Amino acid sequence: MNAKILDFGMSKIQPPGTTIPLSLTRSGVAVGTPLYMSPEQASARSDVDAKSDLYSVGAILFECLTGRPPHVGETSDAVIHLIRTRRAPRVRDVSSRVAKDVAAVVDKALSFERAERFASATEMRAALAAASLETRGRGRARRTLWLAGASAIAIGAMLAVAAATFLRGANRAATGVEVAPKGASRGR
Repeated sequence: MNAKILDFGMSKIQPPGTTIPLSLTRSGVAVGTPLYMSPEQASARSDVDAKSDLYSVGAILFECLTGRPPHVGETSDAVIHLIRTRRAPRVRDVSSRVAKDVAAVVDKALSFERAERFASATEMRAALAAASLETRGRGRARRTLWLAGASAIAIGAMLAVAAATFLRGANRAATGVEVAPKGASRGR
């Protein structure tokens, strides 16, 4: 089985030394894949930050480990309502086969309150690596190492997309030139 990362949803980048983020989406509009939205994103709050992305990575990991997303509903609206009003279930409440250390990392990423989540992707990656080392001695190394590797790839891809988007915007701002995507009409 191969895992492919297809969509990280929308992005918002705050250039260093600025207080106004560059946004690819409008404030006040919930945009993204509902199953992986953070509570603040599902509420269409304007102060969505990087911790929302870490919540989304946690939701993906939750599904990889348990076989289902953290919030399940009949419709997208129902899922969004659950995300806005209910905490995600704990990983081990859904699948007791998941190592406690790994489950603790995912549970922290899925904290309802942003202040309780990891402060950065680097911190989350370190916690996954530590959980991997802890679990290795208990005979679950292969699955945990795969999880840590997949997580590192997912976090790295998120950071690469953010950096590329930032650099494209910074280049556009510095030169005043916008490059049309390949194959796009140039208004002729």
